[in-house]
Amino acid sequence: MSEQFNKFDLEFKLNANEKTLAIWFRLGDKDVLVNPYGLFKSLISSENITILVQDATKILVGDLSFQVDVSEQTHSFTWTISSYLNDMVLELVFERKEYRQKVIETLKELFEALQLDIATAYKNYIELAELEKLIEQIPLLNLFESLYKITTKDIVEETFHFECIIVEECSDMNFIIGFGNKKYETLITEWSTNMEHVRHTIESLVYYAKNEQIVKLYYEDSPTTITISPKSILESTVSMGSGTAFKYKDFFLVNISPNDFSKGADLIAFCNPKQFVKELYEGLLIPAIGRFVKDDEFDWKYLYNQIKSPVIEEYINGKENLISGVKKRQTIISHIITIKPDYDVLYEDETGVCYRHFGDMIDLYDDDNLVCSINIPGVDEWYKKYIDSTNWGTLTIDINFDLDSWNTQGLEIAKAIRNQLPDNFDLWYAYPYEDEKNRNRKPILIYKQ
Repeated sequence: MSEQFNKFDLEFKLNANEKTLAIWFRLGDKDVLVNPYGLFKSLISSENITILVQDATKILVGDLSFQVDVSEQTHSFTWTISSYLNDMVLELVFERKEYRQKVIETLKELFEALQLDIATAYKNYIELAELEKLIEQIPLLNLFESLYKITTKDIVEETFHFECIIVEECSDMNFIIGFGNKKYETLITEWSTNMEHVRHTIESLVYYAKNEQIVKLYYEDSPTTITISPKSILESTVSMGSGTAFKYKDFFLVNISPNDFSKGADLIAFCNPKQFVKELYEGLLIPAIGRFVKDDEFDWKYLYNQIKSPVIEEYINGKENLISGVKKRQTIISHIITIKPDYDVLYEDETGVCYRHFGDMIDLYDDDNLVCSINIPGVDEWYKKYIDSTNWGTLTIDINFDLDSWNTQGLEIAKAIRNQLPDNFDLWYAYPYEDEKNRNRKPILIYKQ
C-alpha cells in the first residue's frame, strides 16, 4: 500500500493577517513563521530544530513555542511538532521530493528578496551574507539526491578553518570556524566544554575512521556542534582483465551547527581528513600558548594537557594504522617553546617570557634549574639574517631578503630543536610580525620525527 503524505504547505508570501513578507508554513488554519536557518538545517540534520517561531525575534534566541523533531526517510521527511501554546503533538509526513523542492525554492525566493532590499519579517535577524552561505551549499545537498554514483569529480574539497582570535581574561575563547570563505565567529567556554571528551572524540575519529563522530564545543550551555562523517568516494576504475578494480579516496563530510549565540545557518563541506584533524587539534591547543602562568585565575596548562594527544599526533604525522599500537596514549607537557623572532628575542616560553641566546647553544631552564642544553648549528646565523634585514623604525624587511627561504630554513631548524627536546616540551614556530605575507598565520606545532 502506498504511503499517505501530508501536503507540505510552505510558501514565501505576504501573510494576509500579519501583512508581512516571509516564509510561512500552514499549520491547521493558521500561518506560522518559518526560521530559514532551521528550515535549511532540516535537510541535513535529524534532530530537534527551531523551524517554526512565533516571531522573527525568536530566530536568534531560540523559541520553545514549537518543537520540531525532523526525521528523514528514503521517500519522506517527517515532522513531529509539539507546542506548549495549545498542548499539541502532531506528526506530519511529507513526500521527500516535494519537501526538498519547496525548501530550496522558498529559501532562494527569500534570498532574492533580500538582494533587492525588499522588506521582510526577518529584518535585523537574517543577514544577506549569512543567507548567501546557505544558498551556496544547495548544490552539495543536491549531490546526495543524484541517482548516479558520486565520484571524486563531483566533490569540491574545502579547507577547514578553526582559529582562536581572542582569549578573554577568563576562560572565554573567540574562534573563527568554517570552510573556505564560508566562516563565522563563535565563542567557547572551557568550563562548559569537556575538553578531555573532545580529545577522546578526535582520537576515536582517527582510530576508527569509518565511524561518525560528533564534537561539541560549548559556550555556556549551547554547543557549536561539529559532525564528522567519514566517506570513501570512488576516484577511478581500472580494468583487470577478469574484472574491475575500484580506487577510492577518503574524505570527511563535516557539518558545523552554530550555537544559540551565533548568527547563521549550518555549514557543510567535504574536507581532507588530515587537514581537518590538524586544524581542529592545533586550533584547540593554541589559546594556551604563553599562558602557563602560575598565578593566573585559569589553569591554561591543565587545558593544554587535556587536549594533548600522542594518538592524534601520530595520525597527523602519517601513521595510518593506529590500531597496531601507539607507544604513548598520554603525555604531560610542562614547557612550551615558541620560536618567535623579534628584536632581541629568539623564542618565548610557556609563560610568555622572551629569551635571546647568543651562539648555537640553547640552554633551557625550569625555575633556574637547567633542564637541557641544545646545540643547533646555524641557528644564530639564521636569527642574525632576520635582525640585519629588518628596519626596526618602520618594522619592515628589506625587499631583497628572501623570506620564503628564511622561513623554510627556520622550520628545518625548529625540527632539529624538537628532536633534542625532552618529551615534556612542546615546540611551536611563529612567523615574525615583519613578515607581512605570513603575519596572520597561526603558529605551527613542530612534531617529533
